[in-house]
Amino acid sequence: MRSLLKHLSILSLVRIADSFGALMISFVIAAMDIPNDKAGLLAGIALAGMLVGAPLMGIVADKKGRRVAISLSLFIYSFFTLISFRLYSYERLLALRFLAGVGIGGVLPTASTAFIEMAPHERRGLYVSVFESMRAVGSLIVTATAYVIIPKFGRRYMFLVGSFPIVLIPLVLTMTETPYYLASRGYKEEARRVAEELGIEIDVKIVHENHELLSFKRVTILVSLIRFSLALAYYGRTLRAPRYLMSIGFSLKGSMKYLIYVSLAMIAGYYTNAILVDTVGRRKLLTAYIFLSSIALALFSMHVCVFVTGLLFASLNAASRCVAYTYTPELYPTSIRGTAMGIAGASARIGGFLGPVILGLYGSFVPIIAFLILSSIAARLVGIETARKLLNRIFILLIRNDERWSPLINDERGLH
Repeated sequence: MRSLLKHLSILSLVRIADSFGALMISFVIAAMDIPNDKAGLLAGIALAGMLVGAPLMGIVADKKGRRVAISLSLFIYSFFTLISFRLYSYERLLALRFLAGVGIGGVLPTASTAFIEMAPHERRGLYVSVFESMRAVGSLIVTATAYVIIPKFGRRYMFLVGSFPIVLIPLVLTMTETPYYLASRGYKEEARRVAEELGIEIDVKIVHENHELLSFKRVTILVSLIRFSLALAYYGRTLRAPRYLMSIGFSLKGSMKYLIYVSLAMIAGYYTNAILVDTVGRRKLLTAYIFLSSIALALFSMHVCVFVTGLLFASLNAASRCVAYTYTPELYPTSIRGTAMGIAGASARIGGFLGPVILGLYGSFVPIIAFLILSSIAARLVGIETARKLLNRIFILLIRNDERWSPLINDERGLH
């Protein structure tokens, strides 16, 4: 159990670093005197880099291992963030934030894959909810850091502080590979040993190898739409939040204080979800959360009780993303799980890129609300319920629910 807690704690620290790195630029932008179109481009350019980094590092995670992919992602992000402190200008910042984005884009899909493959299956939703809550912790830390650093030292120093994830690389390298990954690569005895050390259950007799992502088109399309829409809403509102709040009467410090409350509302959403996700189930909760968040965002955009509706949206969106991060990797076999998470992450990065750009150019939440409603329908259409099931047995349920897979039921090449 100690070994399990050690591994999950390291991955949680990585999640905090991911959140800090993704949101840091919003405070730098808020302190810059630049037009809305340039602000939107700067907010979105790192997300364009994430679009490259997410699938790339997902492939690395499936080919070279979860630890290697996480460490490489952390290094790329930290290196280019540190350079941003030394070579500061708007034009250079655009290029460097794109490159840093390649790194930060790879962190979440690889760390999430490793985390879910180590979490005990009976309470996997709860564990992932706690893991995802580290996003809010990172948001809280970056908000508090910006509140102190920017007024006293200037916005440049946010990049110096933001390069801290490099210190996590030695910790990541002390981790073992996940038992699911080891089993998928043929190291079944080592997978059993690692599973015993972690105190988790794995059925190494059921390992799904040599599958292609194209075989999961329907699930991938639905999941990608959901992840796109949730990121569109989250980044559209969060990265542009300081400037948006200032446009309706908040001061810079006032908007930062409000975002601290937003972070606390997100934490409330994560832990409410943690209570429900393993009992109510993924599909029902995801459908409800997304639809309710669209209503909250609509009210926020109409300036109806901005303080309350903004916090309600933050809580519901956090809970939605938490379920989505749990559900996505459960729907794929181990051999392509990292790649699938990378594709889903890339979809989220596209949404994240477009969110602040749309709000910057048009100043309207209407397209975002429309996508949320559409994705709530998509959530209902996703195939099966995965709560409290072993990861390597979920694929059998997919087979039984889709006649295209029926030839594999007795095919030792498909199930072994």
